Amino acid sequence: MKAHRLFRGAICLLFCVGAVGCVQTTSVKDSPRAAVTFETAAGAQIFYEAYLSKNYGRSGKGNLIVYVDIPLPYWHKEVKTDNVLFNDAISAADTNHDGIISDDEARAYSAKVHPNAPRSAPVVAAKAS
Repeated sequence: MKAHRLFRGAICLLFCVGAVGCVQTTSVKDSPRAAVTFETAAGAQIFYEAYLSKNYGRSGKGNLIVYVDIPLPYWHKEVKTDNVLFNDAISAADTNHDGIISDDEARAYSAKVHPNAPRSAPVVAAKAS
C-alpha cells in the first residue's frame, strides 16, 4: 500500500514537472568582421583552408552525445555567426596583432588547427651553378 502511494506521488510529480515545460532560449553572438591583410596570396590560401576546415569541415572523429531525459527548467544555447568565427580565427593567427597575417603566421595557425597533418618543407629555389 505504501509503495502504491509512493508510485502515485512520483507519477504526479513527473506530470507536474512535464506540464510546466522547459524554457529554451537561443542567443546569437555577432560582431563586425575584422579587417585583415595577408602578406602573400599563398598565406591567404593556407589560412582560409585551415579556417574553413576547422569551422565548416568534417573532423572525421566520432562523437558521443549522452542525453539524459530529465526535464530541466531552463536551456540556453549561444550561436556564433560567421563573423565571430572569422574574428576568432584572425586573432588566433595574427600572433603579433599588426593586422597583417604573414606566411609563417598562416602556417602556424594551420598547424594549430591540424596538429597531425604532414608538413611539407618550404620550397627553396636552387641556385644554378
